[in-house]
Amino acid sequence: MSRYGMTIGLERKDIAMQNPNVDIRQQHLIEHTAVAASLDWSGWGSPVGLSILISAVGFFLVCLHWAGFVH
Repeated sequence: MSRYGMTIGLERKDIAMQNPNVDIRQQHLIEHTAVAASLDWSGWGSPVGLSILISAVGFFLVCLHWAGFVH
């Protein structure tokens, strides 16, 4: 191992021992951000949004056909 790698490792251990909650809070913040981003609506450009939009337009055209407006 290089001396540089060992020095960085020791500094990280010292920081973690001084305030162990810093890393835990940062980890929870990252996890919360990732979960929130995965659950957000990504709009009509997403595959799910596009499929809903195309299905709704198709159903609307079928209803117009049944009503006699579109042949």
